[in-house]
Amino acid sequence: MSDQHKIRCHRGFDLRIWLNNEKNLTTNTCLCPPSFYGDMCQYQNQRVSLTIKFRVLSDSWSTLFAIIISLIDDSEKR
Repeated sequence: MSDQHKIRCHRGFDLRIWLNNEKNLTTNTCLCPPSFYGDMCQYQNQRVSLTIKFRVLSDSWSTLFAIIISLIDDSEKR
C-alpha cells in the first residue's frame, strides 16, 4: 500500500470501488474503524464503552451495589 493511501484514510482502510468497468470509472472511499468517522476517518468518536459483570452468590441476594460513573469533558468544544 502506498504512503498516499495510508495518509488519505488516517486510521482507516482505503477502498477503491469500480463504478463502471466499461468506462473504467472508479472512486475511493475509506472504511473507518468504530472509533473514527468522516470521509477520511479524520474525526474521532468520543464514546465510552463499559461492560460490567456481577457474579451474585445464592446466599447474597440482599447485597446492594452502588455504581458511580463520572464523565468529564475538559474541552471547550461542544
